[in-house]
Amino acid sequence: MRKLRNMLLVLSLSVVAATACVVTVWWEGSESSVSFTWTVNGVTPDASSCSAAGATTVRMWISQSRPSCSLATGSCGTWDMAWEWPCSAGSGTTGLEFKARTMYVGWTLLDGAGRVLSATTWGEYPLDPGDNPLGRVEFVTATAADAAAVTTWTIDGAAASTAACTAAGAATVHLSWRESGSTAAPTAMSWPCESPSGTTNNVFNSGTAYDLRWELKTAADVTLSAAPGPDTWQEHTMVTGNNAFTVPFVTAVVPTPDATLTSTWTINSAAADAAACEAATGANVFLVYQAVGSDTPAEVSWACSGGTGTTETVFISDTAYELRWELRTDTGTVLSAAPGADTWTALTPVAGANTATVDLPVTLGRLDLTLAWADKVVDPAYGSCTLPPQDVAVIGYVLETTTGTVVAEVDIDTEPLDCTTALAWAGVPYGDYHVLIDGRAASPATAVWAADCVGIAVDDLLDNAATCDVPMTTP
Repeated sequence: MRKLRNMLLVLSLSVVAATACVVTVWWEGSESSVSFTWTVNGVTPDASSCSAAGATTVRMWISQSRPSCSLATGSCGTWDMAWEWPCSAGSGTTGLEFKARTMYVGWTLLDGAGRVLSATTWGEYPLDPGDNPLGRVEFVTATAADAAAVTTWTIDGAAASTAACTAAGAATVHLSWRESGSTAAPTAMSWPCESPSGTTNNVFNSGTAYDLRWELKTAADVTLSAAPGPDTWQEHTMVTGNNAFTVPFVTAVVPTPDATLTSTWTINSAAADAAACEAATGANVFLVYQAVGSDTPAEVSWACSGGTGTTETVFISDTAYELRWELRTDTGTVLSAAPGADTWTALTPVAGANTATVDLPVTLGRLDLTLAWADKVVDPAYGSCTLPPQDVAVIGYVLETTTGTVVAEVDIDTEPLDCTTALAWAGVPYGDYHVLIDGRAASPATAVWAADCVGIAVDDLLDNAATCDVPMTTP
């Protein structure tokens, strides 16, 4: 009898133990699933953007009630390995593994070591049976998003306003972007058409090239106008801070360009060949043009030494244009403008080819100075650097106006030139000059030369020449 009681006691305890092992998980079920998408630093993620952010994994967390801690610093919810996705996937879905109930959800962006790079706040979501799209999660890492696109737009040449937008049937302006070269779906942002400007705030990475496209849309999401075009993108490398763009939306029917312009230019009424352009330090000639009243000039350029250049078919016949030609240095400094700085000449082109001839006056020129070196201090003869018993080894000079403005200088002590009998300077402003010349033998104590070459005038583009005898001063 005692043995039977012991067996019953063991059986009873086993039933209790078995009952205690049944765990009811508050969220577990087969009614509801969760799906969502994400961006990383304002762009749809791919391998490149995730790598730039140092991110590898997106993790989803859930909780029965709103947690008191932040996902950025604590693990105060529940997560499962099935609720992790590669950063570059851009979207995630859990499948039907939840009850249809309300729960709190949050997300973290992790690096390869599991560190949190970015975290959302907790959100309350009532789950319905079936799939529950929870929208887009925007992760921003601490080292990114330091640049913004600030766009101002016009509608058919007029500043955007309620009246202009209503007349065009426009409701919103959309900006889409993606990293240049990416095949990922672009990110988009929109503003009311009448704003007439909008900023993305800092969603871009400085130093990164992006493809950009702006669209003017109706309330029904129909595109009325796109810039630079409906199937094209504008590439731009972002800089820190605001990156400004002006977008001229055109909804009216615009005539097709049907005219070109061939420009021929001279410099100071002389042929613009390589020598003339070099003398003036001119690298390129720019044609700046705009339709009368548009106040949005465009430009095209050609090499100065070519002397002529023809545009693409960019003009509309029988349309009044304003034109200006500019001679610029290779750094963009304007040396000369025709008809003048900030002024225009008129052109109403005909269909097909049109021509124009223009002179670009400059008050700069090339100065050539011939040097002759003395062979001794007393009763010298003058000749080449090797005429003296001790060769002239190095030289220096100062070219300055007669009023003391230094135009060019070579310090014989710090950056000496090898001896020469010919010096030349391009881009010398018209005026009167003198040149201080210094020379030394290989051993400075052996022989020294010095001269002040005076009476030098620059008053022509190419034809400015002077000679200078350089006496020996020691020994």
